[in-house]
Amino acid sequence: MIGVFAAWRIKSCLNQQINIFNSEDNTDFIGRQKELSILSNIWQNNSCHVFILTGMGGMGKTSLLQAWLAQMESANWQEAEQVFAWSFPEVSRYQQAQQAMQDFVCQALEWFGADMALPTRLVERVNLLARLIQRRRTLLVLDNVSPLYFSAQTEHQLLGVLLNQLAAYNPGLCLLASRKSVEVDPTFQQWIMQRELLPLSDADGALLLQKYGVKATTGQLQRIARSFGGAPLSLRLLGSYLADAYGGSPAHLDSIPIWPDLEQEGFHVRRILSVIEHWLGTSPDLILLYLLSLMDSPATKQELFLLLGSCNQPWFIRWVRPDEGLRIVAPLAQVSVREYTKIQRRLFRLHLISSPLAANTLDTHRLIRAYFRQQAAVRFPVMRERFLTLLQECAHKGETVFIPENTMSAQPLQHTLPDIPTAEQTISTLSEKLDQSVKHKHWYRAAILAYHLSEHHLVLGNIPAAILCARRSVAYAELSRDHGSLLQNLKMLTKLLRLTGRATEAINLVLRAERSTRLPLPQLAA
Repeated sequence: MIGVFAAWRIKSCLNQQINIFNSEDNTDFIGRQKELSILSNIWQNNSCHVFILTGMGGMGKTSLLQAWLAQMESANWQEAEQVFAWSFPEVSRYQQAQQAMQDFVCQALEWFGADMALPTRLVERVNLLARLIQRRRTLLVLDNVSPLYFSAQTEHQLLGVLLNQLAAYNPGLCLLASRKSVEVDPTFQQWIMQRELLPLSDADGALLLQKYGVKATTGQLQRIARSFGGAPLSLRLLGSYLADAYGGSPAHLDSIPIWPDLEQEGFHVRRILSVIEHWLGTSPDLILLYLLSLMDSPATKQELFLLLGSCNQPWFIRWVRPDEGLRIVAPLAQVSVREYTKIQRRLFRLHLISSPLAANTLDTHRLIRAYFRQQAAVRFPVMRERFLTLLQECAHKGETVFIPENTMSAQPLQHTLPDIPTAEQTISTLSEKLDQSVKHKHWYRAAILAYHLSEHHLVLGNIPAAILCARRSVAYAELSRDHGSLLQNLKMLTKLLRLTGRATEAINLVLRAERSTRLPLPQLAA
């Protein structure tokens, strides 16, 4: 979700829409009517200059922006002279935030200022951009703004400079969406409004589940919406999964584990994705999700086809031989264009990707990408590094890669590390058995297999993978209702959490397990 998704000027009658971002169907938008009314009133009355929309991932900030922009467009933009909206990329480091901000400033100046001579210093360019926005009644929409963009470690806090200038004077509106609240300058506070998006009401959650195909009474739907946090992303994923897998019947909700993870953001999303992942099995659909999760930005279809074409070359088998797990891409590399289209359509219907069939790029929600990236890192540790290298080579050459550089001269991994291939094969075997156990809902066996997987990852020094498998072992033990298995797996998980300095989370997990089983676990709580 990087780039301009709406750009419009009334003066020159230029209407340009690039569908990188606006991919959801907003014709039947459910909930958030109060927020839509607030945005409309602010725009009509010019009662504030900067509106900051906050909320955890999956709460529907982007969907709300899309729905409101659709309303504005249908009303001929309601006296807006120019509209410019931008979705920032996901960033995890200050340098990435700085580069992303520079890209935004350059693109925005090119659009607002046309062929104007630009200042050399970046801060001066931001000041110029603010003046160009202030010249007309402008609607500026900035989505997916990470807190890193406001950090003191980013040069000059460029986004803060822009917002302060627009807060001081703005005949239009700057609408910004971020996961966390933003500290604003007290001088301009009266012209800046912040509002947090909370979970949907039970009634709206029930309507959303019903829209996506869940068949139950109104009371049942409301209870389901409440038990899954009321976040729109969670309910869309849950409704689409139940509709596709079970014809909309909620009878299988008890097979969705209570994930032993205390991170509040995306908690229910991870629960649902864990079930969807096993439901997809080893299908090409899941492989495509793994590949998309490895990338920090949307992938074009051309890049993916070049990558998959390279995977069909004879050298590829020799290249992946040190890590048999990389052969996972084989089923996807062998599908036809028609079958690939069906895969993309199905993943879009399941809301696992946010790009419709007509889009040239494939993208997915940040929380979905994070989950599948973590799963891929556990199951195929070197997959990200090696496939990104191959993808970059394909994109650079613009053609299928036949002989990658430094491949034929590389020494086989087993010549230098004789113990690792055996351990990896063991992990691969255990993972396959675990997938089968989960598929058939053999929760007791799944809990034992996940426990052993955690032990193997710990021996290899892969602590994140060991913790993830330990979390799964606890979740499956809770589903099996076996107290002995739960006790053993909790010991492993709490030991790993304490090892990584998360003693508080370990204690809280034990207390939660005591409440759910109603049995004391004194040796763990100590």
